[in-house]
Amino acid sequence: LRIVLTWADPAGNPAVQSQHRVNDLDLRVVAPNGKVYWGNVGLDAEMWSAPNGVANVKDTLECVLVPAPLAGTWRVEVQASEVNQ
Repeated sequence: LRIVLTWADPAGNPAVQSQHRVNDLDLRVVAPNGKVYWGNVGLDAEMWSAPNGVANVKDTLECVLVPAPLAGTWRVEVQASEVNQ
């Protein structure tokens, strides 16, 4: 299972070097068994997403990658946590 969320975002404030985005959208995927996968969680260490975790607040590209998805209904949500422009 591969789910990708990406969006074009205006350039961030150059005075804030730790944050380069203006708006924040969050990818949340719920498996049929109730496990929750947030965009990019676990992908810094592994090739596949890890369940649980927290929303990614930095990136304008978020992925959930599950190697052997369970059969059933998966719920894909995009949450607009911060819309500034």
